[in-house]
Amino acid sequence: MNCRARLQQSRPLFFLATDEGASSSCFGGAGPTVNRSRAQSRLLVVCMAFLLASTQFSFGQVEFPQSEFDLGVVKQGPDPLMATFKIVNRTLDAEARIVSVRSSCGCLSASAKDTVLSPGELTVLQLKVDTLTMRAGPFRKYVHVVYEQAGSEKVVQLTCKGSIVSPPVYRTLAVDFGEIRRDEIRTKGIRLEMLGNAESLDVVAEKGPLKYDITRDTSDGAHVLLVSFEENKISVGRHRLSVRIFSDCQDFPLIEVPVQITVLRDQALYPDTLVLDLASDPASISRRVRVGDQQDGHVSNVSLIDVPAQFDYQILYSDLEGDCFVQFQWRGHEKRLTHGNMYVIYEMNGVLRKDILPYCVLLN
Repeated sequence: MNCRARLQQSRPLFFLATDEGASSSCFGGAGPTVNRSRAQSRLLVVCMAFLLASTQFSFGQVEFPQSEFDLGVVKQGPDPLMATFKIVNRTLDAEARIVSVRSSCGCLSASAKDTVLSPGELTVLQLKVDTLTMRAGPFRKYVHVVYEQAGSEKVVQLTCKGSIVSPPVYRTLAVDFGEIRRDEIRTKGIRLEMLGNAESLDVVAEKGPLKYDITRDTSDGAHVLLVSFEENKISVGRHRLSVRIFSDCQDFPLIEVPVQITVLRDQALYPDTLVLDLASDPASISRRVRVGDQQDGHVSNVSLIDVPAQFDYQILYSDLEGDCFVQFQWRGHEKRLTHGNMYVIYEMNGVLRKDILPYCVLLN
Protein backbone atom coordinates (compact mmCIF):
# COMPACT_ATOMS: atom_id res chain seq x y z
CA MET A 1 0.00 0.00 0.00
CA ASN A 2 1.42 3.33 -0.94
CA CYS A 3 1.56 6.42 1.28
CA ARG A 4 -1.51 8.02 -0.33
CA ALA A 5 -3.68 4.97 0.38
CA ARG A 6 -2.52 4.80 4.02
CA LEU A 7 -3.30 8.53 4.52
CA GLN A 8 -6.85 8.09 3.17
CA GLN A 9 -7.50 5.18 5.49
CA SER A 10 -6.29 7.05 8.57
CA ARG A 11 -8.35 10.25 7.82
CA PRO A 12 -11.42 10.62 10.19
CA LEU A 13 -14.81 10.64 8.52
CA PHE A 14 -17.59 13.10 9.46
CA PHE A 15 -20.98 12.47 7.86
CA LEU A 16 -24.10 14.62 7.74
CA ALA A 17 -27.49 13.59 6.38
CA THR A 18 -28.53 15.28 3.17
CA ASP A 19 -31.90 15.87 1.58
CA GLU A 20 -31.47 12.77 -0.53
CA GLY A 21 -30.87 10.62 2.57
CA ALA A 22 -27.31 9.92 1.44
CA SER A 23 -24.19 10.54 3.44
CA SER A 24 -21.61 13.06 2.40
CA SER A 25 -18.31 13.89 3.92
CA CYS A 26 -17.84 17.41 5.20
CA PHE A 27 -14.14 17.25 5.15
CA GLY A 28 -13.29 15.04 2.22
CA GLY A 29 -12.19 11.47 2.72
CA ALA A 30 -13.52 8.32 1.21
CA GLY A 31 -17.24 9.07 1.67
CA PRO A 32 -19.57 10.65 -0.89
CA THR A 33 -19.21 14.36 -1.62
CA VAL A 34 -22.74 15.10 -2.83
CA ASN A 35 -24.25 18.44 -1.64
CA ARG A 36 -21.28 19.28 0.61
CA SER A 37 -21.81 23.07 0.69
CA ARG A 38 -25.47 22.66 1.66
CA ALA A 39 -24.53 20.38 4.56
CA GLN A 40 -21.96 22.89 5.83
CA SER A 41 -24.58 25.67 5.76
CA ARG A 42 -26.98 23.56 7.78
CA LEU A 43 -24.29 22.85 10.34
CA LEU A 44 -23.63 26.60 10.69
CA VAL A 45 -27.35 27.28 11.25
CA VAL A 46 -27.53 24.61 13.96
CA CYS A 47 -24.52 26.10 15.76
CA MET A 48 -25.97 29.64 15.66
CA ALA A 49 -29.32 28.43 17.01
CA PHE A 50 -27.57 26.65 19.87
CA LEU A 51 -25.54 29.79 20.67
CA LEU A 52 -28.64 32.02 20.78
CA ALA A 53 -30.58 29.51 22.88
CA SER A 54 -27.79 29.43 25.47
CA THR A 55 -27.53 33.25 25.76
CA GLN A 56 -31.09 34.56 25.32
CA PHE A 57 -31.61 35.24 29.08
CA SER A 58 -28.53 37.46 29.40
CA PHE A 59 -28.59 39.21 26.06
CA GLY A 60 -28.37 43.00 26.51
CA GLN A 61 -29.68 45.29 29.28
CA VAL A 62 -31.15 48.78 29.75
CA GLU A 63 -28.99 51.07 27.64
CA PHE A 64 -28.36 54.81 27.77
CA PRO A 65 -26.75 55.63 24.40
CA GLN A 66 -25.73 59.10 25.59
CA SER A 67 -24.71 59.76 29.20
CA GLU A 68 -23.65 63.41 28.79
CA PHE A 69 -25.36 66.33 27.05
CA ASP A 70 -23.43 69.53 26.28
CA LEU A 71 -25.65 72.61 25.93
CA GLY A 72 -22.71 74.79 24.97
CA VAL A 73 -22.72 78.53 25.70
CA VAL A 74 -26.22 79.75 26.51
CA LYS A 75 -27.68 83.11 27.48
CA GLN A 76 -29.34 83.44 30.85
CA GLY A 77 -33.05 84.16 30.58
CA PRO A 78 -36.60 83.09 31.39
CA ASP A 79 -36.77 80.41 28.69
CA PRO A 80 -35.61 77.03 30.08
CA LEU A 81 -32.97 74.93 28.32
CA MET A 82 -34.00 71.48 27.13
CA ALA A 83 -31.99 68.27 26.84
CA THR A 84 -33.14 64.78 25.84
CA PHE A 85 -31.64 61.40 26.76
CA LYS A 86 -32.71 58.09 25.19
CA ILE A 87 -33.34 54.96 27.25
CA VAL A 88 -33.54 51.57 25.48
CA ASN A 89 -34.44 48.18 26.93
CA ARG A 90 -32.07 45.86 25.03
CA THR A 91 -33.22 42.65 26.71
CA LEU A 92 -35.18 39.97 24.83
CA ASP A 93 -37.63 38.95 27.53
CA ALA A 94 -37.18 41.16 30.65
CA GLU A 95 -39.35 44.21 31.37
CA ALA A 96 -37.65 47.31 32.84
CA ARG A 97 -39.29 49.85 35.12
CA ILE A 98 -37.99 53.36 35.90
CA VAL A 99 -38.38 53.75 39.67
CA SER A 100 -37.30 57.37 40.16
CA VAL A 101 -35.47 60.27 38.53
CA ARG A 102 -33.54 62.58 40.89
CA SER A 103 -31.79 65.84 39.95
CA SER A 104 -28.83 67.42 41.71
CA CYS A 105 -30.45 70.84 42.24
CA GLY A 106 -33.75 72.68 42.11
CA CYS A 107 -32.86 74.41 38.82
CA LEU A 108 -32.97 71.06 37.01
CA SER A 109 -36.11 68.99 36.48
CA ALA A 110 -36.41 65.68 34.64
CA SER A 111 -39.26 63.41 33.61
CA ALA A 112 -39.48 60.18 31.61
CA LYS A 113 -42.10 59.79 28.90
CA ASP A 114 -42.68 56.14 29.84
CA THR A 115 -41.78 54.45 33.13
CA VAL A 116 -42.29 50.84 32.02
CA LEU A 117 -40.25 49.53 29.07
CA SER A 118 -41.05 46.27 27.36
CA PRO A 119 -38.20 44.29 25.72
CA GLY A 120 -36.83 46.30 22.81
CA GLU A 121 -38.85 49.43 23.72
CA LEU A 122 -37.36 52.96 23.70
CA THR A 123 -38.32 56.05 25.71
CA VAL A 124 -36.87 59.51 26.26
CA LEU A 125 -35.89 61.39 29.41
CA GLN A 126 -36.63 65.11 29.11
CA LEU A 127 -34.45 67.54 31.10
CA LYS A 128 -35.37 71.16 31.75
CA VAL A 129 -32.73 73.60 33.03
CA ASP A 130 -33.90 76.87 34.61
CA THR A 131 -31.10 79.40 34.19
CA LEU A 132 -32.83 82.21 36.09
CA THR A 133 -31.56 80.99 39.45
CA MET A 134 -28.10 80.00 38.19
CA ARG A 135 -24.96 82.07 38.24
CA ALA A 136 -23.02 83.02 35.12
CA GLY A 137 -20.17 80.70 34.16
CA PRO A 138 -19.66 76.97 33.50
CA PHE A 139 -22.08 74.53 35.10
CA ARG A 140 -22.42 70.77 35.41
CA LYS A 141 -25.68 69.23 36.65
CA TYR A 142 -26.51 65.60 37.29
CA VAL A 143 -29.58 63.38 37.03
CA HIS A 144 -29.70 59.95 38.69
CA VAL A 145 -32.05 57.43 37.08
CA VAL A 146 -33.04 54.46 39.23
CA TYR A 147 -34.51 51.53 37.28
CA GLU A 148 -35.54 48.01 38.21
CA GLN A 149 -35.05 44.90 36.12
CA ALA A 150 -35.24 41.20 36.98
CA GLY A 151 -35.82 42.04 40.66
CA SER A 152 -32.75 44.24 41.12
CA GLU A 153 -32.33 48.04 41.08
CA LYS A 154 -29.57 49.92 39.29
CA VAL A 155 -28.58 53.60 39.21
CA VAL A 156 -27.28 55.49 36.17
CA GLN A 157 -25.89 59.03 36.32
CA LEU A 158 -26.54 61.41 33.43
CA THR A 159 -24.72 64.71 33.04
CA CYS A 160 -25.86 68.02 31.61
CA LYS A 161 -23.22 70.71 31.21
CA GLY A 162 -22.72 74.09 29.59
CA SER A 163 -21.77 77.69 30.27
CA ILE A 164 -24.13 80.56 31.09
CA VAL A 165 -23.58 84.09 29.89
CA SER A 166 -25.49 86.77 31.80
CA PRO A 167 -27.00 89.71 29.88
CA PRO A 168 -25.97 93.28 30.80
CA VAL A 169 -27.19 94.13 34.31
CA TYR A 170 -28.73 97.45 35.32
CA ARG A 171 -28.62 97.97 39.10
CA THR A 172 -31.11 100.26 40.77
CA LEU A 173 -30.88 102.03 44.09
CA ALA A 174 -31.14 99.72 47.08
CA VAL A 175 -34.41 99.03 48.85
CA ASP A 176 -33.44 99.67 52.48
CA PHE A 177 -35.75 98.30 55.15
CA GLY A 178 -33.60 99.80 57.89
CA GLU A 179 -33.79 98.24 61.34
CA ILE A 180 -36.76 96.00 62.01
CA ARG A 181 -37.82 93.31 64.42
CA ARG A 182 -37.96 89.75 63.16
CA ASP A 183 -41.69 89.45 63.87
CA GLU A 184 -42.54 92.72 62.12
CA ILE A 185 -44.33 92.76 58.76
CA ARG A 186 -43.14 95.45 56.36
CA THR A 187 -43.36 96.06 52.60
CA LYS A 188 -41.45 98.54 50.44
CA GLY A 189 -41.74 99.43 46.77
CA ILE A 190 -39.50 100.83 44.05
CA ARG A 191 -40.56 102.31 40.73
CA LEU A 192 -39.06 100.73 37.59
CA GLU A 193 -39.80 103.43 35.04
CA MET A 194 -37.01 102.22 32.75
CA LEU A 195 -39.10 99.16 31.81
CA GLY A 196 -41.59 101.30 29.94
CA ASN A 197 -44.24 99.12 28.30
CA ALA A 198 -42.44 95.80 28.81
CA GLU A 199 -44.91 92.92 28.63
CA SER A 200 -42.86 89.91 29.76
CA LEU A 201 -41.42 90.13 33.28
CA ASP A 202 -39.83 87.30 35.26
CA VAL A 203 -38.84 88.08 38.85
CA VAL A 204 -36.31 85.98 40.76
CA ALA A 205 -35.22 86.51 44.36
CA GLU A 206 -32.32 84.91 46.15
CA LYS A 207 -33.16 81.92 48.29
CA GLY A 208 -34.31 83.27 51.61
CA PRO A 209 -37.12 85.22 53.21
CA LEU A 210 -37.89 87.71 50.40
CA LYS A 211 -41.33 87.89 48.83
CA TYR A 212 -42.07 90.10 45.83
CA ASP A 213 -44.75 91.24 43.47
CA ILE A 214 -44.92 93.40 40.35
CA THR A 215 -47.73 95.90 39.99
CA ARG A 216 -48.38 99.12 38.08
CA ASP A 217 -48.87 102.64 39.26
CA THR A 218 -52.45 103.58 38.40
CA SER A 219 -51.48 107.21 37.77
CA ASP A 220 -48.90 106.71 35.00
CA GLY A 221 -48.71 102.94 34.41
CA ALA A 222 -45.10 102.61 35.62
CA HIS A 223 -44.00 99.20 36.90
CA VAL A 224 -43.56 99.01 40.68
CA LEU A 225 -41.68 96.24 42.50
CA LEU A 226 -43.10 95.48 45.96
CA VAL A 227 -40.69 93.69 48.29
CA SER A 228 -41.48 92.12 51.66
CA PHE A 229 -40.04 89.26 53.67
CA GLU A 230 -41.43 86.20 55.35
CA GLU A 231 -41.62 86.69 59.07
CA ASN A 232 -39.59 84.47 61.37
CA LYS A 233 -37.56 83.15 58.40
CA ILE A 234 -34.67 85.56 58.68
CA SER A 235 -31.88 85.55 61.22
CA VAL A 236 -30.74 88.42 63.40
CA GLY A 237 -28.12 90.68 61.78
CA ARG A 238 -27.54 92.67 58.59
CA HIS A 239 -28.55 91.10 55.28
CA ARG A 240 -27.77 92.11 51.70
CA LEU A 241 -30.08 90.38 49.25
CA SER A 242 -31.21 91.09 45.71
CA VAL A 243 -34.16 90.73 43.38
CA ARG A 244 -33.52 90.18 39.65
CA ILE A 245 -36.00 91.08 36.93
CA PHE A 246 -35.73 89.64 33.40
CA SER A 247 -37.77 91.50 30.82
CA ASP A 248 -38.34 91.74 27.08
CA CYS A 249 -37.14 95.36 27.18
CA GLN A 250 -34.26 95.60 24.72
CA ASP A 251 -32.36 98.31 26.65
CA PHE A 252 -32.84 96.72 30.10
CA PRO A 253 -33.04 92.92 29.71
CA LEU A 254 -31.90 92.37 33.32
CA ILE A 255 -32.49 94.65 36.29
CA GLU A 256 -31.05 93.92 39.73
CA VAL A 257 -32.60 95.52 42.81
CA PRO A 258 -30.38 95.32 45.94
CA VAL A 259 -32.25 94.82 49.23
CA GLN A 260 -30.79 95.75 52.60
CA ILE A 261 -32.28 94.81 55.94
CA THR A 262 -31.06 94.82 59.54
CA VAL A 263 -32.93 92.48 61.85
CA LEU A 264 -32.76 93.34 65.53
CA ARG A 265 -32.91 90.91 68.38
CA ASP A 266 -36.38 90.26 69.70
CA GLN A 267 -37.30 93.15 71.95
CA ALA A 268 -40.40 91.99 73.75
CA LEU A 269 -42.98 94.72 74.14
CA TYR A 270 -44.31 92.54 76.93
CA PRO A 271 -41.37 92.19 79.33
CA ASP A 272 -43.60 90.33 81.79
CA THR A 273 -45.33 87.11 80.84
CA LEU A 274 -49.09 87.09 81.12
CA VAL A 275 -49.26 85.27 84.47
CA LEU A 276 -52.40 84.16 86.23
CA ASP A 277 -51.34 82.83 89.62
CA LEU A 278 -54.38 80.87 90.66
CA ALA A 279 -52.35 78.73 93.03
CA SER A 280 -51.87 81.58 95.54
CA ASP A 281 -54.83 83.77 94.59
CA PRO A 282 -57.80 81.86 93.12
CA ALA A 283 -59.61 85.17 92.58
CA SER A 284 -56.97 86.45 90.09
CA ILE A 285 -58.52 84.88 87.03
CA SER A 286 -58.29 88.00 84.84
CA ARG A 287 -55.66 90.47 83.73
CA ARG A 288 -55.37 93.43 81.39
CA VAL A 289 -52.48 93.73 78.90
CA ARG A 290 -51.53 96.85 76.96
CA VAL A 291 -51.01 96.46 73.20
CA GLY A 292 -47.80 97.81 71.70
CA ASP A 293 -45.97 100.91 72.85
CA GLN A 294 -48.51 103.71 72.56
CA GLN A 295 -45.76 106.31 72.88
CA ASP A 296 -44.85 105.56 69.25
CA GLY A 297 -48.28 106.25 67.81
CA HIS A 298 -51.90 105.24 67.45
CA VAL A 299 -52.87 101.54 67.65
CA SER A 300 -55.73 100.13 65.57
CA ASN A 301 -57.10 96.94 64.01
CA VAL A 302 -56.03 94.67 66.86
CA SER A 303 -56.55 90.91 66.56
CA LEU A 304 -55.20 87.83 68.36
CA ILE A 305 -54.26 84.39 67.08
CA ASP A 306 -53.35 81.11 68.79
CA VAL A 307 -55.34 82.03 71.89
CA PRO A 308 -56.10 78.93 74.03
CA ALA A 309 -59.75 77.99 74.31
CA GLN A 310 -59.55 78.42 78.11
CA PHE A 311 -59.10 82.19 77.68
CA ASP A 312 -61.85 84.71 77.11
CA TYR A 313 -60.64 88.13 75.96
CA GLN A 314 -61.97 91.54 75.06
CA ILE A 315 -60.20 94.29 73.09
CA LEU A 316 -60.62 97.73 74.67
CA TYR A 317 -59.79 100.97 72.81
CA SER A 318 -59.29 104.40 74.37
CA ASP A 319 -60.41 107.15 71.99
CA LEU A 320 -58.78 109.90 74.04
CA GLU A 321 -55.15 108.74 74.09
CA GLY A 322 -55.13 106.09 71.36
CA ASP A 323 -54.34 103.35 73.85
CA CYS A 324 -55.51 99.79 73.45
CA PHE A 325 -55.76 96.98 76.00
CA VAL A 326 -56.75 93.33 75.93
CA GLN A 327 -58.69 92.03 78.93
CA PHE A 328 -58.04 88.30 79.50
CA GLN A 329 -60.08 86.00 81.70
CA TRP A 330 -59.35 82.37 82.53
CA ARG A 331 -62.23 79.89 82.50
CA GLY A 332 -60.39 76.58 82.37
CA HIS A 333 -60.44 73.73 84.87
CA GLU A 334 -56.99 72.18 84.39
CA LYS A 335 -55.10 70.90 87.40
CA ARG A 336 -51.62 71.37 85.96
CA LEU A 337 -49.36 74.17 84.73
CA THR A 338 -50.46 75.70 81.43
CA HIS A 339 -48.10 77.86 79.35
CA GLY A 340 -47.30 78.83 75.74
CA ASN A 341 -47.39 81.75 73.29
CA MET A 342 -50.16 83.71 71.63
CA TYR A 343 -49.78 86.48 69.05
CA VAL A 344 -51.12 90.04 68.88
CA ILE A 345 -51.44 91.61 65.40
CA TYR A 346 -52.13 95.33 65.09
CA GLU A 347 -51.45 98.47 63.06
CA MET A 348 -49.41 101.37 64.37
CA ASN A 349 -49.06 104.46 62.20
CA GLY A 350 -50.09 102.43 59.14
CA VAL A 351 -47.47 99.69 59.73
CA LEU A 352 -48.67 96.15 60.42
CA ARG A 353 -46.98 94.52 63.41
CA LYS A 354 -47.05 91.15 65.10
CA ASP A 355 -45.96 90.63 68.71
CA ILE A 356 -45.51 87.51 70.80
CA LEU A 357 -47.38 87.37 74.08
CA PRO A 358 -46.21 84.48 76.29
CA TYR A 359 -48.61 83.28 78.97
CA CYS A 360 -48.43 81.09 82.07
CA VAL A 361 -51.24 79.92 84.33
CA LEU A 362 -50.27 78.56 87.76
CA LEU A 363 -52.95 76.22 89.07
CA ASN A 364 -53.58 74.43 92.34
